[in-house]
Amino acid sequence: MIPGAPLVVLIPLMSGAAIFVLRRWIRAEAVVAALLCLLISALIIFVPTTPLPIVPGANVAISLDAPLEVLGRTLRVQPENRALLGLLFIAAALLFLLSWRVPQGSLFVPLGLMALAALVAALLVSPFLYAALAFEAAAAFAVLMIQAERGGERSTLGALRYLIAVTLAMPLLLLAGWVIDSASVPSPVDAASAESTYGAAAILLLISFGLLLGAIPIFTWIHPVVHDAPPLVAAFLTAVGIGAASFLLMKLLQAYLWLRLIPLFSQSLIAGGLVMIAFGGVLAWAQGSFSRLLACAVFVEVGCLLLNLGSASQAGAEAVAFSLPARALALGTFGLGVWRLRAARNSDDFVAVRGLRDVWGGLALGIGGLSLAGLPGTLGFVSRWLTIQAYGLSDPESLALLSFAQISIGVGLVRGLSAMFQQSDPELVGDLSRSETLDLGWANRIPVYPARTPATAPTVIGIVGIVNPLSDVLSRLRQQLDERLPVAAGAVALVVLGLWPEPLAWLAKAAAQHFLFSP
Repeated sequence: MIPGAPLVVLIPLMSGAAIFVLRRWIRAEAVVAALLCLLISALIIFVPTTPLPIVPGANVAISLDAPLEVLGRTLRVQPENRALLGLLFIAAALLFLLSWRVPQGSLFVPLGLMALAALVAALLVSPFLYAALAFEAAAAFAVLMIQAERGGERSTLGALRYLIAVTLAMPLLLLAGWVIDSASVPSPVDAASAESTYGAAAILLLISFGLLLGAIPIFTWIHPVVHDAPPLVAAFLTAVGIGAASFLLMKLLQAYLWLRLIPLFSQSLIAGGLVMIAFGGVLAWAQGSFSRLLACAVFVEVGCLLLNLGSASQAGAEAVAFSLPARALALGTFGLGVWRLRAARNSDDFVAVRGLRDVWGGLALGIGGLSLAGLPGTLGFVSRWLTIQAYGLSDPESLALLSFAQISIGVGLVRGLSAMFQQSDPELVGDLSRSETLDLGWANRIPVYPARTPATAPTVIGIVGIVNPLSDVLSRLRQQLDERLPVAAGAVALVVLGLWPEPLAWLAKAAAQHFLFSP
């Protein structure tokens, strides 16, 4: 009998190592990684609980829910984990697909698979306190992903902030596990006994998960990571990384009755969620760059996650599960637009991109941003509606705050897009184009610094252009198609799934049916 847990962890880990060694096939690595994640997701979701024979005529079978003991620790794909793990792999696959022919650093795909393996291990390991080690391993991979495009004198603030936050959360999780194990009352029946016995553990869990989710303090690792990391790397960490942490917290709420009996825990989650939503909403409309606007949108996303977790209800669990692929697709599509701006102007500031008139970049930013703003007809609206249903319609002030935050994101997006399609400032364009540019299409110009060339170079270039003009045209068209296809796919997926969300809703319901939170 082969347990399924090591396969779920080792396959992406070993695949990431293999892709890291064989990085020459850069065009295929994103597609291979995405297909691998989708295959693992399908196996986790659809393979029956009974052992599955893999060698006909031999007693060799795979059992997903069979436990694996490693040094006294248990790795197991439990029934409540299956749909959550499937959604985690689907979200990673979406981001890998969007990174096809969109350079995000040569290490994004291999290190993304390795980080995904560590996050999956955090959801499978028992006791839960060893999940802290898995999150620390994922953070180590994430640091290298964040620094993929940075070096020399450029800032390392994002990587350091993320690593520090996860490192500070690790001892708190370990200490919380020790407090839980040493408790004298294993099963409290009321709030008073639960708070007196497990109050310290609840506070430790609040602080540790607040650090992992980027909510403590408010201005911690989210903004520096979004600013410093390649756009799809930032989307991976704020979607898949935060999603894994929220899934683990949801599992703890299900496993420990005392955690739901302590009023301070749920009240702190809800209060933190409202503060995050207010913080993102107040800042979003006045931002001067698309990356800062993206950070504000992530603040609002984290706030909605905290509201769903604080509700401790099945509807909240469904909203948490549904929001993961919706957040990954919206952040990834928006990140494609940020990548195009940085490729064209070396910046995503509104002033720097004024007059760029990049239709495909505007499409990615517009559809992705409107989904993050929860516009009806996009996938983000479905996620927001599930949050409103989970949190309840009896708190008009909180709903008004959420609506204000969504409108603020929309206003900031309109400001940025208006700058893109306004007439450019000649002095600014002159400053930005002091270096020569290599034209890869009217909407994508990559800065290239001038170099000394021999006197015969123009003659050689002219001969090549005369001899093989068709090849040059076809190469340019193919490159433009490769760059625009992920943008079109992401925008279409956000609209189609927004109008027809049943596939993702089915998975979210399957994930939530195991989280009854009763009483």
